[in-house]
Amino acid sequence: MALPIPDPVLDPHQNRLLGALSSAERERIYPHLQLVPLPLGKVLYESGDLLRYVYFPTDSIVSLLYVLADGASAEISVVGNEGLIGIALFMGGETTPSRAIVQSAGQAYRLLGDRLKEEFHRNGSMQLLLLRYTQDGWSAQLRLRGAGGDPGGIPGYTVTAQRLLDR
Repeated sequence: MALPIPDPVLDPHQNRLLGALSSAERERIYPHLQLVPLPLGKVLYESGDLLRYVYFPTDSIVSLLYVLADGASAEISVVGNEGLIGIALFMGGETTPSRAIVQSAGQAYRLLGDRLKEEFHRNGSMQLLLLRYTQDGWSAQLRLRGAGGDPGGIPGYTVTAQRLLDR
């Protein structure tokens, strides 16, 4: 009789941003992280929603969709364990024009946006890490613009997203 395979132990380090924090930042942040399931199709937020949390995926994938006035949407980004969902919270906004929806089920660590902003405003290495992550996302979108819709292998970007960038 085969023994059941245990679920892998999830650790905040499975998210690359959380894993890159200094030990002092981990001591301040990790106690406030909450592991949450992200089932396929779960909407983390809708366009225009007030953001309360940021999410650090560990083994899930979340799509960010730009919602058009007619209700249609276009995928503008895909986030996995390399990143976070909720950039607007530390970039000075409380809402976002995008919808975040789970494309591959798994789990994520959730953190209150106020806790993230508190750490961000310490002006430490977490701030630099999050700003670099945000810059990398913008750089990918700029590469998309220059590549005419083919960003050279950046997954999740489409010609439709290119049209959105031209607005």
